[in-house]
Amino acid sequence: MYHVRRPGREQRKTKPLSRQSLQKPSGIISPRVQKAGGEHFAIVCVDPAKHRSEWMMADYDGNLLIAPQTVEL
Repeated sequence: MYHVRRPGREQRKTKPLSRQSLQKPSGIISPRVQKAGGEHFAIVCVDPAKHRSEWMMADYDGNLLIAPQTVEL
C-alpha cells in the first residue's frame, strides 16, 4: 500500500526540545504558595513508561534542582 500525500499539506519540521528548558510560571499564584512563599515549594515531574521512566525536580520559579534522572524498571 502506498501513502498518498494530499495537496496543500506539508510536513512540518520540528526542533527537538532541550531537556534543560523549563517553562516559567505565568498566571495566578495560588494563595497557598503566596502564604508560605515560593521558596518552600518544589515541583516533581514524572514521565512514566513501561521499561524506563524519567523524573526531575524544579523549584517554584522553574529553576532546575535535580536534572532529569532515568529509572530502569
